[in-house]
Amino acid sequence: MKINLDDKLTRDISTIAINGKEFKVNKTKNAVLKVLALLDEGDSAENIDKSVELLVGAEFVSEMNELSFGDYKTAFIGVMAAAMDMTFEDAKERFDSAKTP
Repeated sequence: MKINLDDKLTRDISTIAINGKEFKVNKTKNAVLKVLALLDEGDSAENIDKSVELLVGAEFVSEMNELSFGDYKTAFIGVMAAAMDMTFEDAKERFDSAKTP
């Protein structure tokens, strides 16, 4: 028996835009699991920034750090939604219940 997974794998690319710039989101298993482990250590602003950097890079983190605190949280939720193939609303519900950094 042969099972061909090529038709079942999505391999779609997620992007996120901020301040008119578009960034590719690394949503590989390894990247997402590293981020989840990092956030399990604590949801400090430092861990959130490290997580976002793993998923979209340092330039996005720089853009995020210029935002108001509320918009910073919105940007983080957007990145996590894109990385985990969730809707923004589902990610917001999941991460809003977490402790605020």
